[in-house]
Amino acid sequence: MENKKILTVGIAAYNASTTLTHTLKSLLLSEILNKIEVIIVNDGSTDDTQKIAEKYVLKYPHTVRLINKKNGGHGSVINKLIQTANTPYLKLVDADDTVEKKGFVSLINCLENCQADVVLSPFYLANLKNNKKIEKGYLINNKKNFEDNKICVFKDYYKKLDPALHSITYKTELLRKSDFKVDEHCFYEDTEYALYYFLYAKSILMLDKPVYCYWIGNDGQSVNIENRLNRRNQALNIVLNMISFYENNKENMDRYKKIFYMNHISALIGFSYELLMALPSEKIAKSESKKFDTKVRKISPEIYQYFGNGDMGGRKIAKIIKLFRITNWNGYFIVYKALNSSMVNRIKMV
Repeated sequence: MENKKILTVGIAAYNASTTLTHTLKSLLLSEILNKIEVIIVNDGSTDDTQKIAEKYVLKYPHTVRLINKKNGGHGSVINKLIQTANTPYLKLVDADDTVEKKGFVSLINCLENCQADVVLSPFYLANLKNNKKIEKGYLINNKKNFEDNKICVFKDYYKKLDPALHSITYKTELLRKSDFKVDEHCFYEDTEYALYYFLYAKSILMLDKPVYCYWIGNDGQSVNIENRLNRRNQALNIVLNMISFYENNKENMDRYKKIFYMNHISALIGFSYELLMALPSEKIAKSESKKFDTKVRKISPEIYQYFGNGDMGGRKIAKIIKLFRITNWNGYFIVYKALNSSMVNRIKMV
């Protein structure tokens, strides 16, 4: 008798013919095949992504499904997967990333007896050029950056949580009941996915084994600094969306959720100013920073005033921006000249 499947792994695949096989091989482990479903969403690829996916559907008909759709961006894939997942839990894996066998099997075994709204696990940041792996956690102000198989309530960790798409496994029911949709046809919407759905999350299972392996070093990735700068308007819009999300939902938040969201949004705002300060033109950097600052104030005077008071860093840039606000942005050129190089290096490291 086939065991009940517990986890849906959703794969966002766009022109992923060179990496999809590697991703699938890491997932399709014999010891857990009957416990997972893998949904490959082919987001309008023009290469052999569909053909590769079809081979795996034929080979693993009880585990692998393929959905072909018009290109709508990573966010559209996330929204589609939330609608179509057939198991209690959903984890997203990009078609150029992999999972770690030990951590992945352990995750699935834990999920079989899990009722938590969110499951968090460490992940690896791995470099394609030298295969070096760095372990990343999901907590701040914590020596290990993760906990050892611990169930907690949100209010006990609201100031420590630092979730990312790579560390998150959501309860599918939570995603559907929340009824939020992340932005489509844009990049950096993973920030929305990592934060929106915590609004109604109460219980969290924290694991200690890395599950996800996030491969970086590809010049075409959205986190590449040139791409970040070229797509900065999309990144800034995501931050503005997060501010609007807070304003639209703060009446449904207790004080723990309010502080959680204000801290994260404050950090996102700070990174936005740093990103703009990494631009090669001081004139453009100043102009766009002023416009962004005006939009933040218009959407949420509360967040505008709170900026820099959170526990997630960014206080240095916040002090600078608050001084600019007082002086009508006089002196930006001097600060830009002093910090531009360091901001470029910082963005490269993120």
